[in-house]
Amino acid sequence: MTGTRDTSGNSRLSVRTLSIIAALWGILVCGVLVWQAYMYRGVFAALAEWQFREWDQMYPVATIALLTLLLELPLIILIALKLRRRRRNYGPVRAGLLSVRETVMARLFAALAGLAFVLALGAGILGLTIGTLGDKPFTALALDDDADVNGDFVRTRALVRMDRIGYYRERFVVTGRDLWVAPLTLSQDDRTIRAFVQIRPTREASEAQMMEVSGVARRAALPGGLRRLYENEGYSVARPAYVVFSSRASARWPFFSAAADLAIAGLLFLLTFAAFRTHARRMERRQAGNVTANA
Repeated sequence: MTGTRDTSGNSRLSVRTLSIIAALWGILVCGVLVWQAYMYRGVFAALAEWQFREWDQMYPVATIALLTLLLELPLIILIALKLRRRRRNYGPVRAGLLSVRETVMARLFAALAGLAFVLALGAGILGLTIGTLGDKPFTALALDDDADVNGDFVRTRALVRMDRIGYYRERFVVTGRDLWVAPLTLSQDDRTIRAFVQIRPTREASEAQMMEVSGVARRAALPGGLRRLYENEGYSVARPAYVVFSSRASARWPFFSAAADLAIAGLLFLLTFAAFRTHARRMERRQAGNVTANA
C-alpha cells in the first residue's frame, strides 16, 4: 500500500521527513554554535569581533538564534514551496490537507520549545553547582600550577594588576551586565595570566598592588573578547583561565542569565506552536463541515 500522493508525485511523508530533517539540522547547528561560543572560535568568534568593533558589545544568544534561523531558511523555504504546490494541485475541495503545513510547523516549534526549556533547565542546574554550600570555606588558588578549584571559594595572595584592567559588557537577549576584571600575576614582569579577579567598575587604571584576594573561582569563565584583548597586548592567557568572582551570585550570573533568556525563547516557541496548532484544527473542522455539507 502506497502513501497518498499529489499530482506532482510528492507524498505527504516527504514533507514530514523534511520537517524532521529541519529540526535535527537546527539542533545540530545550534549545538555547534554554542560550542564555538564557549570556545570562542569559528564563525561565532568572527561575528563577536565584528559586534565589538561596531557596537562595543556582543549579543551571544541573539547571534546564535539568527545564525540558526539563516541556516534553516533553505529547508523552511523548500517545505513552504512543497506545501504551496500541494495546495495548488489539490484545489479547494481537498483544502483540508493544508492543515499538514500547520501541523508540520507546529511540531517544529514544539521541538524547538522543548529544546529551549531543556537547555534552560541545564543552565540553571549548572549555575547551582557553582559555589555550593558543601564546599570548603576556602581553597588555596595557586597561580603557578594547574590545580582544579572550579566552583570553590578560593583565597590567594597575588599581584593585582590594576594597571591592566579589562572591561567586558555581557549581553544576552533581555539580560546583561558589565564585567570588570584585573589580572592576577606573581610579579610585575609576568606575561602569563592564569587567573583574573572581578573588581568594581572604574574608569582609571592605578598601580599594581600585592594583596590577598578571595572569592568564587570559575574555570574557563573569561569571556572570549577579554582573552583576545589581553593576547593582543602581548600576554599569554592560560587555557583555561580562572576568574575569581566577588560573590557566588556573580559567579552564577551567566548561567542564570542564559537560563532566563532560553526560557523566554522557549515560551515564544511554545506560543508559536499553539498558534499553528490552533489554525490546523480550525482547518480540519472547516474541512469536516464541507464534507458534511457535500454529503
